[in-house]
Amino acid sequence: MIKTAHKASIRRKLTTLIVLLLVPVSIGIGSFAYYQAHNAARKQLVENAPIVARFGANQIANKLEIYLVAVEGISKRHELRSMDWEIQKPVLKQETARLRLIDMGIVFPDGRTVYESGNKADFGDRDFVKKAFAGTTMHSGVEIMESTGKPVMYIASPLRAEDNRTAAVLIAQVDAEWISLISDNMMYGANGYSLVIDNSGTIIGHHDRELVSGRRNYISEAETDADYRAIAAMFKRMISGESAYEEFNFGGVG
Repeated sequence: MIKTAHKASIRRKLTTLIVLLLVPVSIGIGSFAYYQAHNAARKQLVENAPIVARFGANQIANKLEIYLVAVEGISKRHELRSMDWEIQKPVLKQETARLRLIDMGIVFPDGRTVYESGNKADFGDRDFVKKAFAGTTMHSGVEIMESTGKPVMYIASPLRAEDNRTAAVLIAQVDAEWISLISDNMMYGANGYSLVIDNSGTIIGHHDRELVSGRRNYISEAETDADYRAIAAMFKRMISGESAYEEFNFGGVG
C-alpha cells in the first residue's frame, strides 16, 4: 500500500510538472501566433487601405464625369439653342426627370437664372458659371441648400445660340448625396468607414450626414483645437494628392 501511494504521488508530481511546463509553452506559442496574425493583418491593412481609397476616388470621378457629359449633351439640343423659353422649358422638365436632378435652368449673361420649376437665382458672380460662359462645361463644389439643409452641386455648360455664340449657360442642380452613398460602400473591415473631403478640407461625403450638412472642416478646427491636428495633417496630405496609410487616435479611438 505504501509503494502504491508513493507511485501515485510521483505520478501527481509528474503530471503537475508537465502541466506547469505546458502552460508557459502554450502561452508562448499563442503569443507568437497572435503576433504573427496581428502583423499579417496590419500589413494587409497598410497595403489595401490606399487601394480602397483610390477605388472610391475613381468612382466619384467617374460619376461626376457622367453628369458633366450628360449636361453638356443636353446643352446641344436644338430646342435649348432656340433661346425661346416656351420651347426650352418642357425640355428642361423632361431632362430633370430623366437624370433625377433637383432642377434645371438657364443662366443669362447678367447672372439672372430661371429654373424650370419656377425658382429664380443669381449666379453672376460664380466662377464655374463664368468659365461656362467662356466655353467650358464646369461643376461647382458641394454646397448646402439653406431651404433644405441638403448637399447640392451645380453643373454648368455653355448654351450656344443658332449663330454658335454663347448666349447663356445651362445649369443643372444635382443632389450631392450621391457622394455620401459612394462613401457608404467604401468600407474596410467590421468597423472601418470612409469619408470624402473637398480641396479646402470640408467633409462632403460621410455616413454621418450631419457632418456633411454642418460643413465640418477639421483643418480649420485644428487651428484652435489641438485634438484635431493629427487628422488635419492627414487631410492636408490627401488634398496634396498623396496616397498613404497613417495611424492616429481620434475621438478616443486609435
